[in-house]
Amino acid sequence: MKPKIRVRVFAAVASVIMMITIFLMSAQSGEKSAELSGGVTESVLERTDGSFSELDSDKKAEKIEHIGKFVRKAAHVAEYFVLCGLFSIFAMTFDINRFVACGVAFIGAVLYAVGDEIHQLFVPGRCGLLKDVLIDSAGALIGAGFVCLIYFTSEKVRKKKCGTE
Repeated sequence: MKPKIRVRVFAAVASVIMMITIFLMSAQSGEKSAELSGGVTESVLERTDGSFSELDSDKKAEKIEHIGKFVRKAAHVAEYFVLCGLFSIFAMTFDINRFVACGVAFIGAVLYAVGDEIHQLFVPGRCGLLKDVLIDSAGALIGAGFVCLIYFTSEKVRKKKCGTE
């Protein structure tokens, strides 16, 4: 199998796995989702905030709720950073302009984010929010930009090394 085809297959399979992961996370009830993000937030605070263990349970809960909002939003950004990065890698395996490939990948990730928020409208305790689509889109934009940056930087280095610049 040619290297380009191997990369295409890897990116396609990894994209589908990421899409399934996002779908399953969104299929959790509001209560289950809050429990998961609260647990992650508590774990992060235990490892990064030296005074967290000394707080009483009310103060801990308050801090977890406050920081948890940022953890959830960071998770949205991270999910779509990875998804759009994988979409970008997949799209770049075709003979199209690399910027176009990243643009198509970005549009695909945004459409998936819209679909994900619509999906959440049917999940008990969850709601689809335009704000979350925008946060997901920011992650996707960063992911596409990152892949483009890596690609163009490596191309420049390769051309310079080969003396073809």
